[in-house]
Amino acid sequence: MAKIQIDIRDNVNNWWIKSNQMGTAIGDLTLLDTSEDSDLVGSINSLKSHSDTLTEELRDDMDSSIGVLSSLTTTTKTSLVGSINSLKTYTDGLNTTLRANKDSDDAYIRTTMIGSLPSLTTTTKTSLVGSINSLKSETDSDINNLNLGVGEILDQLSIIDSDIVGLTSITSTLGNLANLTTTTKSSIVLAINELDSEMGSKSSLTTTNKTSLVNAINELDSDMGNRGSLTTTSKLSLVAAINENDGEIGTLSSLTTAVKTNLVASINSLRTEVTGNDSDISSINTVIGTLSSLTTTTKTSVVGAINELDRRLINVYDNAGTLLNS
Repeated sequence: MAKIQIDIRDNVNNWWIKSNQMGTAIGDLTLLDTSEDSDLVGSINSLKSHSDTLTEELRDDMDSSIGVLSSLTTTTKTSLVGSINSLKTYTDGLNTTLRANKDSDDAYIRTTMIGSLPSLTTTTKTSLVGSINSLKSETDSDINNLNLGVGEILDQLSIIDSDIVGLTSITSTLGNLANLTTTTKSSIVLAINELDSEMGSKSSLTTTNKTSLVNAINELDSDMGNRGSLTTTSKLSLVAAINENDGEIGTLSSLTTAVKTNLVASINSLRTEVTGNDSDISSINTVIGTLSSLTTTTKTSVVGAINELDRRLINVYDNAGTLLNS
């Protein structure tokens, strides 16, 4: 559509026609839904200001609530859902490992306190029971080979019985080998070796501290931080806190934006749509023209300029005396 221009040399009829054309092109200002409806420029500026404010508020609210995805310490950083799933998978695996290794740690402590079976000086070293029996056999053999008096033999037997009572007490503390849940039940050492093999090498841990499982777990606990410092209502666990944030964020599929894969992509999509309004506004400004280029005294708005021209119009009558420009 060509730009409508009113020349000072136009006759009244041309002025009337062009003014009506401009009014039709602009439309009825009272139908504007913007907070400012007195003129087009004010309406457009009001719409642009509201759009910019809304976009900034959305960006600030989302950034404040979610944070920067690239700052996540999880392996997956592309979305909150992926990050939470990654952390959940890791935590589940860690809990499984801790439960599996509890009995192994207890057995290791008891064995360390008892000592290494291969260090026994008895002939049999496979188990404490076998070692005791071997010691008893060797003692009995020595007694039989020695020409000792009955009193000396009784004294030796008394000592041996005392040792057996002590060893039996230790055996009671250790429990019945048949009750071990490991595949190997013949000795504590073999059972511990089996658990150690299932645990894997500590050097393969991805933590900085690899000296023990306890130190590795403590390192992870330190990296996760103090749950009491969480700003969520629920502070019982990381899972509960993350679930609380997930509930407040809502379901991604409920977004009304074109992109619903994650919050960042959705906001970027909304920003693109808002930015697209700039070209529409620019097109409207091109159609209306520059207000400062008006030749009227009033240049603040198109309506003001038209009203000024309307006040300048003179009444035109035909030969019959009918007012033509009423």
